[in-house]
Amino acid sequence: MTKSESIKSSSIKNEDELSKYNHKLKIKKEKRLNSPNEDNLDQESESEFEQVKKKLKTKTNKNHKSIGKSWKSEEDWKLFQILHPKINKPDWNNISSLIGNERDSKSCQNRYSIISKRLEGAIKSIGGS
Repeated sequence: MTKSESIKSSSIKNEDELSKYNHKLKIKKEKRLNSPNEDNLDQESESEFEQVKKKLKTKTNKNHKSIGKSWKSEEDWKLFQILHPKINKPDWNNISSLIGNERDSKSCQNRYSIISKRLEGAIKSIGGS
């Protein structure tokens, strides 16, 4: 089971629990309709409902490690490094022929160096760090 499937099934279970609790609460209210302290019972039931709802919300949030967290520039950089292809010795002659427009291998290599440094700088600067 993947993480997203696990989170989804956990969320569904929590929704089922909440639905069952709502049903029980409704039955309790119906039974107590003729009670002399009906208003107090409704308030009790509502606060009990809020407690259960909060508990279920907390359970769900534990499954989502990054809820409400902003991405840090270090995390962006790590993500970029992981996903950016690692090229040991690119074939700049082949690359220049793929680019076309009469770009030679040296100009492609220089341009790649420039744009990768700009991209690294932009990623590192995100978040003010």
